[in-house]
Amino acid sequence: MPRAGDAQSRRCPEQEMPRVGDAQIRRCPEQEMPGAGDAQSRRCPEQKMPRAGDARSGRWTEQEMPRAEDAQSRRCPELEMPRAGDAQSRRCPKQKVPRSGNAQSRRCSEQEMPRAGDAQSRRCPEQEMPRSGNAQSRRCPEQKMPIAGDAQSRRCPAQEMPKAGDAQSRRCLEQEMPKAGDAQSRRCPQQEMPRAEDAQSRRCPAQEMPRSGNAQSRRCPEQKMPRAGDAQSRRCPE
Repeated sequence: MPRAGDAQSRRCPEQEMPRVGDAQIRRCPEQEMPGAGDAQSRRCPEQKMPRAGDARSGRWTEQEMPRAEDAQSRRCPELEMPRAGDAQSRRCPKQKVPRSGNAQSRRCSEQEMPRAGDAQSRRCPEQEMPRSGNAQSRRCPEQKMPIAGDAQSRRCPAQEMPKAGDAQSRRCLEQEMPKAGDAQSRRCPQQEMPRAEDAQSRRCPAQEMPRSGNAQSRRCPEQKMPRAGDAQSRRCPE
């Protein structure tokens, strides 16, 4: 017979009478009585009782109880338990657990793990891994890898790689490559390349190239070329 006033002990006559004030142990008579104050252990009688205060360990009964501070390891019971603090390794149980801090290697488990920090090499596993920092070479694996810094050469893999700085030569693949700086010659590939300073002669490839400075003679190719300065003679070719 319990003492008068012991309201908790009168509900479970088949168990040993608990002490006054132990409100947690009156709900599970079939389990081993935990210590007073262990509120987490009364919810799962079929598992081994965890230590008091370990609120995270009550969710995976089939695995070994993890440590109290290892909050990441309770989500993947089928993988090897990572070390505490390794937040990256809990997302890919099928791959080898990477080292702590290597966030790039968890996305491509089927390829060889790149070195930590090499963010460019994880996008093209079929090509040879470029050097770190060569951001231009990862876009065209079929061409020869250009030198780092040559931004012009990554756009035209079919032509011979132009020299760095020759921005005009990548636009006309069908004509002979003009010299750097000759901006007039890239517009008419079918005619003979005029001289760089002859800006008037690039408009009429069918006529004979007039001399530089003769602005009147480029308008009427069928008449006899008048002399420079004869403005009246260019109006009446007949």
